[in-house]
Amino acid sequence: MENNQCFRCMYFSRYYTKGVRKFNRTKLGWCTVKQDSVKFDGNCDKFFSKPYIGKPSKSIWRALSDLLTQISEIRAIIEEDKNESVERKDL
Repeated sequence: MENNQCFRCMYFSRYYTKGVRKFNRTKLGWCTVKQDSVKFDGNCDKFFSKPYIGKPSKSIWRALSDLLTQISEIRAIIEEDKNESVERKDL
């Protein structure tokens, strides 16, 4: 079995079907070189490896968590101001 299979190629885009809770992979995809549908385990001489994308580091997750916390605090302040303005109008 060769390492230059289509699912590892940059020119391959896999097809997905809609499942109940997620999108499910199919065994077919679109090859931009051949301009046709191909099987994921096929191969050709135009193979070009996809760049490796690793998992995000913990610092990114921490930064995103901090941003979400700040957004939640801002939302609480805005809702509190909105409720106070409604109470003033009632008086």
